[in-house]
Amino acid sequence: MNINFFNQRLAFRLGFAGLIPFVLFSLGCWLVHPDWLGYLVKAQLAYGIAILSFLGGIHWGEALTCNVLSIEQTKRALIWGVTPSLIALMASRIEIGVGFAVLMAGFVAAY
Repeated sequence: MNINFFNQRLAFRLGFAGLIPFVLFSLGCWLVHPDWLGYLVKAQLAYGIAILSFLGGIHWGEALTCNVLSIEQTKRALIWGVTPSLIALMASRIEIGVGFAVLMAGFVAAY
């Protein structure tokens, strides 16, 4: 078996597995007693913040390991590598509803 195919398949599966907490927290908001709702919403925001920060690391790693990038491309990749973490930090410091909007904008920008 081609090792690259296995790695791509594993990465694809793990990426989809990363959606499980988002789905469970969302379902939990519909199923739990209203007293628990705030905890689930905060947990979902915290998980989103962690995932957005992780997405920036992909660009950081690429900039450090890729030998074909120009100096300018490397600079952009390194700067972008820390940008999702800063967006996530902003999302964590403001009101929850606005925090989710900032987080969604961060995910769209990371895409």
